[in-house]
Amino acid sequence: MKSPYRQDKAAEVASLLLKREGGRINYTKLIKLMYIIERESILRWGYPVTCDDYYSLDNGPILSHTLDNITGNTYSKYPSPEWENCIVRQGYDVVLQCDTPVRKLNRAEVKLVNEIYDRYGHMSYGQLIDWVHDKNNVPEWQDPEGSRLPIKLKTILQQGNYSEEDINIILEELQHSQEVREVFAA
Repeated sequence: MKSPYRQDKAAEVASLLLKREGGRINYTKLIKLMYIIERESILRWGYPVTCDDYYSLDNGPILSHTLDNITGNTYSKYPSPEWENCIVRQGYDVVLQCDTPVRKLNRAEVKLVNEIYDRYGHMSYGQLIDWVHDKNNVPEWQDPEGSRLPIKLKTILQQGNYSEEDINIILEELQHSQEVREVFAA
């Protein structure tokens, strides 16, 4: 069992990236930057920011529920008014329509969002697609040949050279945190 998708945190990540882009960003660029942030959080700290589901698509890896939010196919057990009210899709772009305060992301996560934007924000969505297709950058991505293939958290950790023992500890901790969240949500 993995932790449920954190739409509230995904909205804050998207909002921070949108602010860095002047309030408007191509949705493919947004989803690639968000995947890179999620991946880097997993590799650095052993835990994801948004707890999304990850898939390989033809244009590279995605955060599945976040892409659903962008395209209007909303899914969440924990709805986020920020996403629903402030972040909207207009054609191929995502637009920030109101200020969204950062309440759920911790300081390290905010710093990571800014670091990743500083490193990759200058790239176009086409350049980011090429970057995530490079096995040296994102070895867990597989060509789905017109379909979609799941990317497991364990696979990302393995690509980051975590030992099997450390991977099992991380997965157990994530399961435990989900169980605690469910107790307090009841």
